[in-house]
Amino acid sequence: YATLEQCEAEAAGAPATPAWKALLRPRTLIYTGVWASIGAAMLFALGTRTHTDLTVSPDRNPPYMLMKDGAVRNSAFQAGVAGAPAASASHCSSVA
Repeated sequence: YATLEQCEAEAAGAPATPAWKALLRPRTLIYTGVWASIGAAMLFALGTRTHTDLTVSPDRNPPYMLMKDGAVRNSAFQAGVAGAPAASASHCSSVA
């Protein structure tokens, strides 16, 4: 990256600015440090998290039910998360 002043100075015969000066500015180094620390924090969180086990099993009930209003309720699978608190274990998901 070169500014208009640098281009005009180079056209007048001044030496070109080295590329490393444009890349190693303080702001660039700070941004690199911030992103590196975010990445390190995410890797630390990934490495220290507890094991989570997800099980999906077919339900023994009919795979679908025809409701009185004509709607269809699907209930073919049950999912469970091992190690989750009982309050957060129930989850309902639907596909439209």
